[in-house]
Amino acid sequence: MIGARCILREATTVHRATSEAHPTVLGDGVMLQANSHVGHDCAIGNGVIITSYVGISGHCMIDDYAVIGGFVGIHQRVRVGTMAMVAGWSRVSMDCPPYIVSAGVPCEPHGLNLIALKRRGVSAEARVALKAAYRMLYRSGLTKAEAIARIREAGVEHDVVDHLLEFVESIGSGAMGRGRERGRDSTDLRYRRRPVGRCPRRHVGSGDPSPST
Repeated sequence: MIGARCILREATTVHRATSEAHPTVLGDGVMLQANSHVGHDCAIGNGVIITSYVGISGHCMIDDYAVIGGFVGIHQRVRVGTMAMVAGWSRVSMDCPPYIVSAGVPCEPHGLNLIALKRRGVSAEARVALKAAYRMLYRSGLTKAEAIARIREAGVEHDVVDHLLEFVESIGSGAMGRGRERGRDSTDLRYRRRPVGRCPRRHVGSGDPSPST
């Protein structure tokens, strides 16, 4: 099912659903740039932009006005929240919270998507509330449960904050939440900074043992 005003560019693929119960859906105003792929049983919201060479596996949900950067791979049953942005070349194996820029391998939160929030008319007051909630969730060193409790105790009240907390609480449960990554507990949302663009260098030289024949 493809909505109105959608743009599907060259060599895009959209797989039909595996059953009538969960149809593959593209909302209104969706853009699929060249060579992107949407898998079976996916639900793509309104105004979503999926850039070139993105691969979205089956049973995923991309909420309204999210942007997926180029060459991103998204695992099955992952949800990307509304107005979220996933930076290019990321590997997404867990849900990406709404209103936040996520990036990396594996994908992790890297700040609020302020451009999208302003373009969609989210008020300055709401953006301040979201920033406070973001810092508590991802910069404080608290677990998910502790951070959510602190935010609610502090009286940070706004519709967008409520939606963010509900989304974060749902990670790890439900059909659209992949709660665990290998070696990582889904309840631990503490921010871990990784060097960007660096990977372990494999040293090959005369001192290395020769491969066995």
